[in-house]
Amino acid sequence: MEAIAAAGIRLGVNPLGGASLAYWEPIAERYKLSLTMVNKTIDPTFRFVPCDKDGKIRMDCSSPYAMKELLNTRSDFDISFGCDPDSDRHGIVTPDGLMNPNHYLSVAVWHLFRHRPQWSATTAVGKTLVTSSMLDRVAAALGRNILEVPVGFKWFVPGLLEGTCGIGCEESAGASFLCHNGEAWTTDKDGLLLCLLSAEIMATEGKSPSVIYKELTERFGTPYYQRTDSPAEGRTRELLLGLDGQNVHLTSVGNSPVTNILTKATGNNESIGGVKVVTEDGWFAARPSGTEAVCKVYAESFKSEEHLHSIQADASHFMQQLVTEKD
Repeated sequence: MEAIAAAGIRLGVNPLGGASLAYWEPIAERYKLSLTMVNKTIDPTFRFVPCDKDGKIRMDCSSPYAMKELLNTRSDFDISFGCDPDSDRHGIVTPDGLMNPNHYLSVAVWHLFRHRPQWSATTAVGKTLVTSSMLDRVAAALGRNILEVPVGFKWFVPGLLEGTCGIGCEESAGASFLCHNGEAWTTDKDGLLLCLLSAEIMATEGKSPSVIYKELTERFGTPYYQRTDSPAEGRTRELLLGLDGQNVHLTSVGNSPVTNILTKATGNNESIGGVKVVTEDGWFAARPSGTEAVCKVYAESFKSEEHLHSIQADASHFMQQLVTEKD
């Protein structure tokens, strides 16, 4: 916080009418930050939030629709940010625009493990299995192990409490990390924490997180990542949940040889509730939603947008075959 204040950077924040609203001004006053709240509205209908692309209101701080107000005022600030209404997720806006959550988390890992000397040399980088593999490449360059767990922040709790996991990262813009001394800060996602970290990054690195991410892609490659949802009836969901590696006979994905097939997370050997298929230059993961009759398919390529589509096509074919073979 001292570094942020000393740098004198201009900060903007939009609490999106949520629980963080009452905290930002006291934080700014206590730590003498140049921080402006662009919207102090409290309204349980959230009617002040711009509609999403389908006309519905979502208080999603990863969405350019919900973050429109900050995007429109980004030239007024060096960096700005917002939390969703319950304040466990973060959205980071730089002069370049709204950052993709995977991109920002990669920068957060790059920064933290270079600026937390009191953390143990064996402290790992935590990520859910559907978070970008850019984190794997960043962690490898930092000499850190990856702790890959199933979807759900609860899986990071033991590591955060023990100090063996420095940061837990979810692709849906949720994260928390250890205190400077390596002790646990919180075992749940903390949106304010990650927002303030973006200001620390800018204050200490002298450049925005989006600029740093561009530098990371020049060093480690550019990932192309997308999640799609497809309708999935009970039978499909049941088959996915019942998979083990021996049931999956894929030898190539996106015209690249398969190097690993996972139905349990490598970080804790817990079931991932689906499957992840990995190659040297990409992967896909398929898992049923816990709340909707859909299957979530995540895919990433480190080659090109076209290669990503090829991986997605193979994932779709795998899903179709899964049901056909069992029937």
